[in-house]
Amino acid sequence: MRNQFGVLFISASFLVIAANASAEEAKPGAIRGMLLTADHQQRQVGSAVVIVCDPKSGLPLAAETRQPLRAGDFQGPESLWHCVTSEGSTFEIPDMPAGEYRLLVQSWAGVNGMQSMKQCAKFPSAVTLAHGTAENVVVRPGETTDALIKELGTRQLTVSLDPNDEPMFIFVSTAPMRLDPVLGYYGWGDEFNRHIIAATHYSQPRSTFVGLPNDRELYIGVFCYDNLMGFGGAVVRPRETEITVPVHGSWSNGNIDPPARLLSLTEFLESSGQSWEEITQLSSLKELRDAKGHVDQTRAWQMLLLTPERRVPVGDLGEFPVKDVMAAEAYRGLREHRRKDKARQAERRKARAAQPATGAAQAAPAETP
Repeated sequence: MRNQFGVLFISASFLVIAANASAEEAKPGAIRGMLLTADHQQRQVGSAVVIVCDPKSGLPLAAETRQPLRAGDFQGPESLWHCVTSEGSTFEIPDMPAGEYRLLVQSWAGVNGMQSMKQCAKFPSAVTLAHGTAENVVVRPGETTDALIKELGTRQLTVSLDPNDEPMFIFVSTAPMRLDPVLGYYGWGDEFNRHIIAATHYSQPRSTFVGLPNDRELYIGVFCYDNLMGFGGAVVRPRETEITVPVHGSWSNGNIDPPARLLSLTEFLESSGQSWEEITQLSSLKELRDAKGHVDQTRAWQMLLLTPERRVPVGDLGEFPVKDVMAAEAYRGLREHRRKDKARQAERRKARAAQPATGAAQAAPAETP
């Protein structure tokens, strides 16, 4: 009986300890921070937005779920998890689950805090002020973690888009994209996302970013969220102060032609009749085929992303890395869509021209005596 009582006592003790430990782990912490100049003096920047990001993916966290943002979570900038600085450029984010975070701080000229999408459209700001980031911010249960946001530099960069009449977001990063910009999110990669230092809604013919790092390359990513999505990207050289970024999309004014290094590969895909699945040697993999024998496009692209540098032979052109074949296929698809669209428009014009005249343009019937 004593042995049984001892076992029960020890078991109950472990349960209590485990419950207390679980409660302690679940206890939220907080982040307290301030904005500093390059020489560590406190700045006076009120109403700047502090955005909380996932350090692994680089994605901002959704305010409701406090998880990396998914497409369905985004209901406008205000749906991001964020707070706003005081006039003395300090901030505090309470109720932080234990974990590691990345903070990005910025503001817009003439704007207090974070605007909604409607406000962005009605009262757009053409100037985005980058105030800095805080990396590897670790929050422990029940504790307050300090985060110092140091300004990045004094550089100004003005960005124009081609075309510039679509609803778009612009992102500035200190890390390059993994693949060609035409590949969209496939091409951005975690490194680009993890090093984003400023972002804005593009609603003016030009957008200017202030407070960027001096004397280093920067990388621009563009996302068009129209019903037909588009993407763009560009490298900004250290001393460049203005840049125009081509945006790739299937709209009538979207950029569809590849850069010179991919032109021959794109033309090969257009004329050879050989598919990208055959070139990348995925067509022989049975596990990538669906019940009808077709290659599962999503799974195939995910597999290619695992080894983007793998080189494959392409006709008489020599060898190319898989990532270039993927980009050339995307450009081929855009060009084909444009050709078909023009053919449809020509057919419609021809059909309208063949219709008999109606209304005032129709000849009046002869009068009867």
